[in-house]
Amino acid sequence: MKRRERRRRIESSQELIITSMVDMFTLLLTFLLNFVNPSSSSADDVLLPDSTSVEAVGTGVVLAVNAEKVTVDGQVILTLEGGPTDPRVPTGDLSADGTIPELAAALARALDNQPVATSSDSPDASLVVQCDRSLPYALVSELLLSARGAGFHHFRLVVNGSGG
Repeated sequence: MKRRERRRRIESSQELIITSMVDMFTLLLTFLLNFVNPSSSSADDVLLPDSTSVEAVGTGVVLAVNAEKVTVDGQVILTLEGGPTDPRVPTGDLSADGTIPELAAALARALDNQPVATSSDSPDASLVVQCDRSLPYALVSELLLSARGAGFHHFRLVVNGSGG
């Protein structure tokens, strides 16, 4: 008799534990969905510079550049020449004013596809820039000048943070 009663108590307590676990998993999932920012992850082939800043990058259109290519939101826009030792924009793709028209057009399209809060009319329109640490500054300035011409007013440079 006592065995049956003990078994019933154990079975009823297990139901409560399962319900609590489902609640915990729901809370955990909600937390992760709210606080994980997929746009802050770096492109696999871009070696970011190091920094001690702890400020988050935020969201926006992502411009990723390595020694071989320039991508906007994951789509290859431009292939660089010169290889890893001297990456540069092909001569025919650079305009007289130092901008890259093909890149500016792609960035303008990406900006138009952004929500209203980050459109080109908004002062908060920002570009998340992921540049390989080995790129020459002249190339980076051409990219930023093209982005400025596309309507971006703020640039968020992604770096590896040490949290210090």
